[in-house]
Amino acid sequence: MGRATAVTEDAASEVIVVGAGPAGITAAETLARRGAAVTIVDAGDGPVTPPGFPDGDSSAGMPLPPAALDAFRRARATRDPNVSPKFATDTARRIGGGFAETNGIGTDNFHLFGALGGGGLSAIWGGLTAPFDEDDLSAFPFSARDLKESYAEVARRIGISGGASDVIPGLLTNGLDLQPPLELHPTQKGIAERYLRRRRRIAGRGVKIGAPLQAVLTSDLGIRRACDYRGTCLYGCANGAIYNAAFAIPGLTRLPNVRYRPGIAVQRLIREGRDWHLETTGGRLTARTVVLAAGTIATTRLFLASAMAPGRRVRILHNPVFAAGCLVPSRIGARSTERAFGMAQLALEIDMSDAGTKNAYGLLYSTTGLGIADLVEHMPFSTGTSVRLLAAIREALVPVTCFFPGSASDTRAEVTADGRLEITGGYDAALDTLIGVARRRLFGALRRLGAYYLPGSLTVGRPGADLHYAGTLPMGQATDDACRVIGTDGLYVVDGSVFPELPARPCTFTIMAIADRAMRMMPLAGDRE
Repeated sequence: MGRATAVTEDAASEVIVVGAGPAGITAAETLARRGAAVTIVDAGDGPVTPPGFPDGDSSAGMPLPPAALDAFRRARATRDPNVSPKFATDTARRIGGGFAETNGIGTDNFHLFGALGGGGLSAIWGGLTAPFDEDDLSAFPFSARDLKESYAEVARRIGISGGASDVIPGLLTNGLDLQPPLELHPTQKGIAERYLRRRRRIAGRGVKIGAPLQAVLTSDLGIRRACDYRGTCLYGCANGAIYNAAFAIPGLTRLPNVRYRPGIAVQRLIREGRDWHLETTGGRLTARTVVLAAGTIATTRLFLASAMAPGRRVRILHNPVFAAGCLVPSRIGARSTERAFGMAQLALEIDMSDAGTKNAYGLLYSTTGLGIADLVEHMPFSTGTSVRLLAAIREALVPVTCFFPGSASDTRAEVTADGRLEITGGYDAALDTLIGVARRRLFGALRRLGAYYLPGSLTVGRPGADLHYAGTLPMGQATDDACRVIGTDGLYVVDGSVFPELPARPCTFTIMAIADRAMRMMPLAGDRE
């Protein structure tokens, strides 16, 4: 939990950015390049970077192997199988501890996870990146063409790898300047090679497979180094290969027009005359313009608690997700892969148009980056039997996730009289039908590529476990196409809150592009001189 830092009433800053995650850091960097005087406030204690970074100590991020089977039993008994194992890492505990208490948030049937600390949720990001296409943006007040410049600028800043290779075609590369794609784990490489021979037939069944774009370096960029395939991605990349917004903070704070103020939780916004006053845990800050970029949940609580909206109840969009396992028989008994990228290997698009919704989005992983306990808990055998079996089949296992559009979620949030945000999670009644359609198409396609679904392995995530929170202050209703709050001068929202719709595709890249676009459009004092 961030400690309170005392602040003094300053002369009005030009812009205060609330939040130091991907949206906040993108907004601050764009404003700083335009010459604005920017103050970034962050409720955490400062930037949160991976263990061992920037020295590259590979041992710092390595998960220690358990010494006995009772360690597996404890992990299996305490781990929630309906959420990702990334929530149990040391980094997740560092950024997530105290988030609900600091922000005054309560939940019912909702997996809440938020970040306190520079970098925000990108500190545990797997790097999946995907520009939205025209269909994804159909409910937005601008087109993919309007985001092209900002997509390109964000890609340049963070470094993105991917695109077509001799093994697999690319998906939605959007003309970006890309680093070479990551090398595939041998099991996924075999699936990709079979897909190249059969992709017309597979596409005819409603499934496309390709190399995902990833905010993961395959060439050095600044102080960050390329992926060296040590497989500790889930626990933190000591090379800094996976982008984390915290990496940009030192460079920003060296600029004369940027200040970074950690340990300051904003509790309320007050408009007085031409200025905004921010009541914080450490005192009051003042600015002519405020940019809310604290992440959808924290931004929504602050916005509603400050009486900026006519109502006190909103819908939170998120992407329902299921996880399952497949087995590639030809890889049973294969020699263990010592070095591989430990996160997503291949991306899938599943046509859901005949089910009345937009496409689902899937990912194939390797097991290189997963701890044994994370695999054992999904095995339908005793712990000892599961461990012995895994020794023989681990190389043949392919974890799969599948995300659905936010329209399949049904989660509500309401601010109480004392300013708390109470969230009640749920799914739309149509989700079961959508899962059935996606399941048949996805596993039917993979079966033709030599990967067979393991019966009983499918688990639907709890509401909110996807972390793709969005849609509470949508463009066209609460905000305009430049992310300005409608009817309120000098207040902007640039995180996922402004999405009028949430496609199944990964959203962080688009959040950053929208933040960049909005800050390019924001009028500054110097523009009027």
